[in-house]
Amino acid sequence: MNSKREFTLAAVKNVEHVLNVEHVLKHMPDSLITIRDLKKALPKNFNRAMLGPVLATLDVQNKIYMASGKITWIYSDSKKLKRAIAAGTPYEILSKEARKYI
Repeated sequence: MNSKREFTLAAVKNVEHVLNVEHVLKHMPDSLITIRDLKKALPKNFNRAMLGPVLATLDVQNKIYMASGKITWIYSDSKKLKRAIAAGTPYEILSKEARKYI
């Protein structure tokens, strides 16, 4: 396994921390949120020391994208999207002509 993944998953012992952060990120009004604003949006009893490992865990799971000190939620559990991706044509199979438009 990836050592970063093992470290982050071992560091997050309380699932409630992950669920709290997931809920805030899923339901934020803007597409980007800073870590400072995320801390303000979390419940008062949230252990702020756990925020780093929780964000690292969500990043390893490809649920969030972090860049320039901002975070955005990228995970989608839409069944319709999963079916569309499964039914799509792999990039390698597309003709050279079709690739120009991607």
